[in-house]
Amino acid sequence: MLGLSLRGRSPKQRMVPVRAPASVFSSTITTIKGLSLTTQNDDRLLFKVGAEELTIQPKSFFVFNVKYFDEIFIKNGVIELYLRQEESKNTDLLSFFDTDIIPDPSKRQTLKDIALRLGMRIQSFTLHIYKDNALAFTVQAEEAIVTFLGQKAIRMKNCILEDVLTHRSIMSKLIIWDAQQKTFKVPDDYLAVTPHGKATGRRIKVDINFIVTALRTESG
Repeated sequence: MLGLSLRGRSPKQRMVPVRAPASVFSSTITTIKGLSLTTQNDDRLLFKVGAEELTIQPKSFFVFNVKYFDEIFIKNGVIELYLRQEESKNTDLLSFFDTDIIPDPSKRQTLKDIALRLGMRIQSFTLHIYKDNALAFTVQAEEAIVTFLGQKAIRMKNCILEDVLTHRSIMSKLIIWDAQQKTFKVPDDYLAVTPHGKATGRRIKVDINFIVTALRTESG
């Protein structure tokens, strides 16, 4: 057990200011332009991921920048999910992160493996959900933060959910995809727009069939 005492200090002793240790982490920035990833099962398309730019960059951590960690930053990220109608109720929008991006089994690495270590931020995020090959649901957000530690979720700022078939939409400053409950949570105020008019409200959740229910306090 270590302790500090300021009593009985010799006149020859002097206080030495404490400095944060110098960073030994690399400041290298890696950038990939025009990212495109497609996954299919036999002839069936499962999802597409595209981005104008993907950057792995250092990000300061802790108040005094004592440590650093890398962050994946994506510019203009677009995800397309292709579902069968019967799959839509139980689909996790983050399931594509479990896809191998290195085909060699001895070096298996998924997008989730990378995101767990680094964290992911997407500037200008678009999600298209197709049901039986027809566009059914879209999500657009100014920014999206993808997290796996703690709550597995996508936190989307200034976000719009739209049901393409019925022309209904819901807009809010913050919408969260909860992977465990498989629903979009709107924890604050929202604006709903339908062909019949507009309405405002607060605290709802929306599934990917665009069924809207109240968001109870205990569910976040």
